[in-house]
Amino acid sequence: MGSHRGAFLRFGYSRHVLHPSVVRVVVSRRTYDYDAPWTVEAESPSYGTGVIIAPGRVLTTANLAANAVALHVQHAGAGDRAAARVISIDHDRDLALLELFSRAELFAGVAPAEIGSSPAVGDELDMVAAASLDAGPSLLRGTVAKLDSVRYVHSQRHLPALTVDVGIGNHHEAGPGFVDGKLVGLANQKPTDAENVCDLVPTPLIVAFLQGAKRGLVSAVPSLGISVQNLEHPHLRAHLGQDAGVVVTNVAHGESADGVLRRGDVLVGVGGRPLTRTGKLELLDAWLRYDAVLALHHPGDRLRVDFVRDRQRLGADLTLTPWQPLVPRARYDQPPHYVVYAGLLFQSLTRDYLTTWDEWWNKGPKEFLQLYYSGRRTPAQHEVVILTNILADEATRGYEHLYNEAVSAIDGHLPRDLSDFAGRLARARGTVQIDTTSGGVIVLDVEEAQRATARVLDTYAIPADRTAGLPS
Repeated sequence: MGSHRGAFLRFGYSRHVLHPSVVRVVVSRRTYDYDAPWTVEAESPSYGTGVIIAPGRVLTTANLAANAVALHVQHAGAGDRAAARVISIDHDRDLALLELFSRAELFAGVAPAEIGSSPAVGDELDMVAAASLDAGPSLLRGTVAKLDSVRYVHSQRHLPALTVDVGIGNHHEAGPGFVDGKLVGLANQKPTDAENVCDLVPTPLIVAFLQGAKRGLVSAVPSLGISVQNLEHPHLRAHLGQDAGVVVTNVAHGESADGVLRRGDVLVGVGGRPLTRTGKLELLDAWLRYDAVLALHHPGDRLRVDFVRDRQRLGADLTLTPWQPLVPRARYDQPPHYVVYAGLLFQSLTRDYLTTWDEWWNKGPKEFLQLYYSGRRTPAQHEVVILTNILADEATRGYEHLYNEAVSAIDGHLPRDLSDFAGRLARARGTVQIDTTSGGVIVLDVEEAQRATARVLDTYAIPADRTAGLPS
């Protein structure tokens, strides 16, 4: 095998090749139409790679396993497949653990991959890639360019990742990386022709995920729940009397730091690691974002933070909680949440809904984008309820222009979330008033609205007036 970057070696999977633990994962998944959230469609089968890490256990990406209705595992070039199911999935770290439950004997003789330590910058590693579902895999040599905090495409979280120069372009699906035959990362972002690099989930995150799965912990990366500003400007440092750390600009309701940190505190240490004035700490032999250490923890863990308040140094042990943004990023393995009432279609505002616009970050409703980027959860509001469509019916005549607006009140109350909104609709008597953020006012007679709901469900072949589990 050549040592130069970009050198491709064709190989088949068997017990006699370099990485016999690498398998192909074929997935059939459901998709949802957020314009008609009661609609479920089936995608054409897609594929990716996984690694056998224990008898009957396959590690792959959450991106591949998300929304799956059927999963199969095979050796490339083999017709026989074993059926698999997800036993643990972590959408934040973009990792999933599969269990073979049918025809697992196909892989009985395969030695599981051993998990190695993260390679250093400049180290070379072997990468597995495949050009198509039908084509055989390729093995190529890559070089570690850096270890840094990057935004994971699947979860939108900033987490540590290995960036590897592999020169394979966007016509290949990258897979696992190996050094000396040991697994050192799992690619979670497709390479591009422009950069010829891909990002790998490094092994410390893989180990954290597997340990959490073994302990039955919530599969997520916790959040400190703060926004911060660096201390690069000398006048700001002088004003705060602090030479290093980051100043807290906001504390999220209901997350780890709520009730402990305050706006104006200077965070100077996380997990016993001091912060620089640019908000970096030393972790995994690299300088990473102050919150990178959270990628090695789980919700419910305790983590020490050191901070300065009014020029007095303090410390506290936080109980870590999941990330809870006002507008959820992508939601997986669950249908969209919606309520149909007299032809009015209400949903939770999510990134999934925003992506129904082409170039949604530019062309989505400005109000929704502002809430996505800058909205904050409060005790009164845990998510944003939006009116996304008005289905034609006599009951909604005159209200047709009020779609794609947020609900500001129902009978004078800001809805905490869609469940609270659905409950208030269910309890309404006489008339119900719904106000929107543009100043629009919708008033409906409850009994007429209920009859209209039945008509609309029948007319548009909608199976239910709300997502299962919402109050009715």
